[in-house]
Amino acid sequence: MKPFHIDKKIILITIFVLIFAWIVYALFHHSSMFFLLNPPIKIGVAVPMTGSGNQYASEMLKGLHIIRDSINQKGGVHGRKVDIVIHDDKNDKSVAMKVASTFSLDNHILIVLGHYLSSTSIVAGNIYKKNGLPAITASATSSRVTFNNPWYFRVIPNNVYQAKYMAYILKTTIDSDRCILIHDKDEYGQDLARSFLNTTRHSGIHIENIYAFHSKDKHINQTIDKIALRIITKENPCAIVMAVHASEAIQLIFRLKDSGKDFIVIGPDSFSSTSFINKFKAYPKERAKIGYYTDNIYSVLPFMTHIPNSKALQFNDTYKKLYSCSPTWVAAAYHDAFGIALKAIERSEIKAGDPIYINRRRVKDALFEFSNSEQSYLGVTGRISFNIQGDTEKNLITAFYDKQNLVPCYAQYNPSNEMGYQQLSQKENNSLINNDRKGLTNIVYSGIHLISINRIDVSKKIFHASFYLWFKYQHSFNARDIEFINACNPITIGNPIFHEKNNSVTNEVYHLNGMFTMAPVKQSSTQNQYYLNIQFRHKHLTRDRLIFVADNSKVYQENETKFLGWSITETDSYQNVIYDNDLYGLIDIPENQAYSVFTTKAKMYRDDPLYSIRYMLPLLFLFIHIFFIYFIPPGHALKSLFPITIFICLIGIYHYNISYFQIYIDAHQNIIGIIFPVFYVLCAISFVFLVCSAYLFSSKNLQKVPLLKFSCILLQLITIFLGGKCYLEMLS
Repeated sequence: MKPFHIDKKIILITIFVLIFAWIVYALFHHSSMFFLLNPPIKIGVAVPMTGSGNQYASEMLKGLHIIRDSINQKGGVHGRKVDIVIHDDKNDKSVAMKVASTFSLDNHILIVLGHYLSSTSIVAGNIYKKNGLPAITASATSSRVTFNNPWYFRVIPNNVYQAKYMAYILKTTIDSDRCILIHDKDEYGQDLARSFLNTTRHSGIHIENIYAFHSKDKHINQTIDKIALRIITKENPCAIVMAVHASEAIQLIFRLKDSGKDFIVIGPDSFSSTSFINKFKAYPKERAKIGYYTDNIYSVLPFMTHIPNSKALQFNDTYKKLYSCSPTWVAAAYHDAFGIALKAIERSEIKAGDPIYINRRRVKDALFEFSNSEQSYLGVTGRISFNIQGDTEKNLITAFYDKQNLVPCYAQYNPSNEMGYQQLSQKENNSLINNDRKGLTNIVYSGIHLISINRIDVSKKIFHASFYLWFKYQHSFNARDIEFINACNPITIGNPIFHEKNNSVTNEVYHLNGMFTMAPVKQSSTQNQYYLNIQFRHKHLTRDRLIFVADNSKVYQENETKFLGWSITETDSYQNVIYDNDLYGLIDIPENQAYSVFTTKAKMYRDDPLYSIRYMLPLLFLFIHIFFIYFIPPGHALKSLFPITIFICLIGIYHYNISYFQIYIDAHQNIIGIIFPVFYVLCAISFVFLVCSAYLFSSKNLQKVPLLKFSCILLQLITIFLGGKCYLEMLS
């Protein structure tokens, strides 16, 4: 028989087909190919990359990058890529004016996100108003930012709201009716102090002294020392309310608490920043006794990872995976600012060929369409809608430092969402200040410590657990009103094995046992790893009334526990959200129809280092045998059909056993969901090869067998390549 040579034309055609198929695949699976056909949507971002407050620039950009990358991966806005144009305003008013002018003159910028400070936002806002360029800030809280400026919007509550919550902490949380007020003389400090004075005017709160300074003063350190000394020398010092920036607050608190007196300090959102707490960690007394300076410091902020809504849960996970830390309120707020800006652009039906001033006005008008709770945008920090001033009206979170950890207060105030700022100032001040509990959400700190795990049934996906369950709460709470949502049978909660009340905070510990269902496995490629979870919720109280928060004290936690050939590690506790069955799956569900769910999740794996090897060996054996068929002579191809059929059946049986004897694995997030379909395709190609080879042998057309073999091997290699690519994309 003459040697067979593959025609060069066939090789060229094959290469051309592969290249064409790859281009089609890339075109339909990568949105960046479409972006070449449409001009991008450009959004300006003003951040303090240098100068004072430059630490906030990184947090702002992290929140923006997450949503930008997400929207572009999904195809952009109406097929147009979203780009951000970043300019550094240095937190300086003169520089901010130049940045605002640059954005205004750029005919590609549709909207601006920023600026960080109130002072820079006000001066830049005048330029945006003059040039008709919409802007959204997620950090500047002075009322003047949006006052009489229809082009400026804000996605967090302004100083009026912050002042009311600070007054709530004073009168309700720490139960005091007198305070000292310290404020900065800049725009932010004066506006916040003025709002606090207006809030407390008819509330029964007595302000004993008011101290003011200007943070830009050359002698600021001496001024702070004098203020601190005057307060320290008072016989009965009261709580201190500070309307100042973080850097000046740190100096004040250091000098006050360094005296040995335990002052209670209440501050705005600037007290919740990472840089704020990190400054105190460097002081010797704080290192010697954790909380020496930071305990009894209260703050008001728009977002905390401890009590996320349904949308914030996904944001928190994404942020931690990318940056290996929890998101700050700055990152979350600017993530929301970007999100509502993109939604407005999507609704505004802008046209690339229209003048920029028309498209900008369309975006501004679309933002005002988010005018009430029904038309609001569900963001990470809550529902966002704008009043006629361009301000958002939503709840804030009150928090306090406990051993350097900022945690939510035991009661969160939630005024009616139907009231605007003016209505709230007239109708709800008394209820806020006088401890009206109708609008309160109780916070119950919870924790679980696993004592023993047994009766593990991997096939039925159940396990038996004995564990300690503890609660810390300040207001009324009955542990018997909780239900374990993944328990196989109802679990009866008896009397606590430990009960203690200390400074109005109740601590309870229970010893419980029960059978539970296992958690779904995600992104796990080994069969010997499982996730066990224990989940509970309140039977009656919805999330607007009660929220379970993971207790980070870890009094009862251990790093790793071993049970009968299994090891428990990577235990994590967090708060989640669940809805009534008839509402599950809807997107925007009110908080009064959702329930807070506490979850403790533990990673469990077999103490068997050879388990993974034994698990993969059959797959490797099957894979090798697939390519042995190409060494079968064409004359024996027909006889090999029966063994290959048995071979396919063995793969199916092995696949069934793996699926049956392990817990549920999401086929789109696990290698099992890819490797077996690839095997089935490889076997199908091998089956076709044997049939065609037998036909060519019977028709005495053996010169085409090498081409058939080349084509089948090529198809199998392409199948393996695509399977591997899908797996890599799944991991990313």
